[in-house]
Amino acid sequence: MRTDVLLCCHNIPHERKLHPPQCHNRLLDNDCTFGGDGIFIRCLNGWSSRFNHLEGNDASHAQNNAIECWSADNVFIRNRANHSSYGFWLGGSDGTLLVGNEAAYNGTAHANAPEPDFGHAGIAVVNGSGRHIRVLRNLLHHNQGPGIAVGYRPDYRAGHWLIEQNTIQANAGPAIFARNTAGMMVGPNSIRNNGGGPFVQGEDVHAVTLPAVWTSLGRIDPPPSLRIDMSPPLDEIGPHAVSIPAGTPVFFSAESAGDFQRVPHIVWAVDGSVEGQGMTIGKRFDVPAFHRLEVTAASDTACNLAWVDLYVVEHPGPSSPTLTTTGWTVRPRTPGDAAALFQIRRDRRVRLAQSASLHLAAGTSDFSLEFEGQHWGEIAPGGGIQFWIRIRHHAVFGLGQARHRLRIGRDRTQYREYEREGHLFSTLPYQEAWDGWLLVTVPFDGDGPVWHVAQDHYSGGALHLNPSAEAPFFRAGRKRAAQPHGIIEHGVLYPYHEPDLAGKAPTEWYASSIALDHDGPV
Repeated sequence: MRTDVLLCCHNIPHERKLHPPQCHNRLLDNDCTFGGDGIFIRCLNGWSSRFNHLEGNDASHAQNNAIECWSADNVFIRNRANHSSYGFWLGGSDGTLLVGNEAAYNGTAHANAPEPDFGHAGIAVVNGSGRHIRVLRNLLHHNQGPGIAVGYRPDYRAGHWLIEQNTIQANAGPAIFARNTAGMMVGPNSIRNNGGGPFVQGEDVHAVTLPAVWTSLGRIDPPPSLRIDMSPPLDEIGPHAVSIPAGTPVFFSAESAGDFQRVPHIVWAVDGSVEGQGMTIGKRFDVPAFHRLEVTAASDTACNLAWVDLYVVEHPGPSSPTLTTTGWTVRPRTPGDAAALFQIRRDRRVRLAQSASLHLAAGTSDFSLEFEGQHWGEIAPGGGIQFWIRIRHHAVFGLGQARHRLRIGRDRTQYREYEREGHLFSTLPYQEAWDGWLLVTVPFDGDGPVWHVAQDHYSGGALHLNPSAEAPFFRAGRKRAAQPHGIIEHGVLYPYHEPDLAGKAPTEWYASSIALDHDGPV
C-alpha cells in the first residue's frame, strides 16, 4: 500500500531508521541532524525498503553517515548530507537516483571508518552492490576524499552508472574514484580544484566513458525517459523484473519520447558485458539463471539508463503436476511449540514460473518441512538439482548462523542429506536475490562450493526427488516409488543481537521452479 509520511525530527540527537519493509513513503523536509547516522534505511533478511522518496531533509553532523541506505530503488532529492564521516553511504543500493543533493565537509569534524584506498567521500557506493546508479546535479565539495567513490568486488563489479551535471570541487581526493567497476557514463560536470584530479582509476575498471571537457555542466534539463519494451511480452513478476521461459527468443527495444529518438548511441549489456548496440537486441537464454539486462542511451544533449532483471525458468508443461499444499508436514525443532503457527498455502501474488508459488509462513525460525507421497522425478549420479526460493525474515540478523539441509531419497532409510555452508543470504551471487528469487544449485555428489553431503544413506542408483519447500514441479521424472520422502530443514542460532526474538521471529518461504539434470553435472 502506498503511504505518505512526514516525519518531524527537530534537532533530536538520534538517527532516523526506516526498518523494513518501509516502501513507497515520502520523507520531506525533516531535521535529522546530530545523529549517529542521520537517516538510515536498513535491511533485514529478505526485507528491503524500496521506492521511497526522500526530499529536502537535513541529515548533517552525524557521527557516522549522514544518509545510509542498503536498499534498492530509492530516490534522494535536495537533501543535505554535510559534516559527517560520509555524506551518503549507499553500498547495496542498486537503482538509486540522487538529484540536487549537497554532500560537503565529510571526513573533517567526524572521520569514522575511513576506507583504506580513498578515505572518506561525499557519496560512497562501496562494500555492497552498486548498479543502475544515477547521480545528477549534486553539489559535492570539501570532502576529505573523493566527491564520489564507486566499487565493489573483483568478482562482483559495480557498474551501469550515469554521473553528469554535478558540481564537484575542492575535495581532498579526486572528483570521482572507481575500483572494481565496469560500465560508467561520465557526462558533462563542473569539476574543479580537487586534490586528486577529475578521475582516479583503481584496480579492475573497464568501459568508462569520460567527457572531453571536465569544467562544463552542459545542459541541465532532466534527461528524457527511457524504458525497455519486450517482444513477445514477458510475465512481469516484480518491479523491473520478468520471467522468461528457457529457450525462448526475446527481442528487447529501447523506447523514449525524447532526444534518444534522433541520434542515439545505445549500448546493451547482459551481466555487465556488452552484447550489442542499436535500438533493438535479440537474446535467447537456454538454461535457468538470473541475468541483468542493461541499456545506456546517449545523444549529443542527454543520457539515461534503463534495466530489467531476467529470471530464466523452466516453465511447466501441460502434463506437469499442479502445485498443491497436500502431503506437507511442518515440524518445529522444539516439539509442541505452539508459537510456531505454521501455514502453507498457494500464493498467486508472489510467483515465478507457475500461476502460484508455495508459501510457507512460520512463526519460528527453527523447523523442518517434510513431504511424503507422490514421486515427481529422480536425480542421478553426475546430475543435480536446481530450485528457486525466496525467504523473508522479520528480525535484524535473523538468520544468524542458520543452516539449511535438503534430504532426498526413496524412503526414510535410503536417502542422501545435503547441508549448506552458511545461510542463503550469507553469500548472495547477485544482490537482486535479496528482494527477488535465488537460484540454488545442489550437485548430486555434494561436491559444490556451497553444498556438501552431511549424511549418506544411499546404496546406488537414482535417488527419487520429492517436492520439498522449493518444489512446484519437476521434469523428466521416469520412475515411481511407493512412498518417496523429502525433507528440508531450516535452523537458526542466535549468538548475538535481539535475544528476545531468538527462535521466535517469523519466517516466510516462497518456492518455485525445480528442475532435474540427468545428463551431467549442474
